[in-house]
Amino acid sequence: MSKRPRENEADKVAEFSVGGRVFATKSSTLRNGGVAFADLVLGDDVPTQNGIPFIDGDPDLFVDIMRYLRGTLSFELPTNKLKLLLAEATALHLDDLQAKVKP
Repeated sequence: MSKRPRENEADKVAEFSVGGRVFATKSSTLRNGGVAFADLVLGDDVPTQNGIPFIDGDPDLFVDIMRYLRGTLSFELPTNKLKLLLAEATALHLDDLQAKVKP
């Protein structure tokens, strides 16, 4: 029987709640957003809900943020959605995403 390779820090699955919706992804995906964002999600001072980190944000917009972090977000979104995404990116300290969606 082969042993499962040891999980490194970047491959660990991070589970967290955004506005009450639970998301799960690799820690490395969250780090694509930069140190400030990763700390906001993975840091020791993050509030929890039902034992998992809680982010007070819009879960529907966070789906697009996850697409961005994975490199699959199409920026051909309606103007009103881009404005909402800009506000969410600002609140979450996603500087690179802010720069891409600013009008």
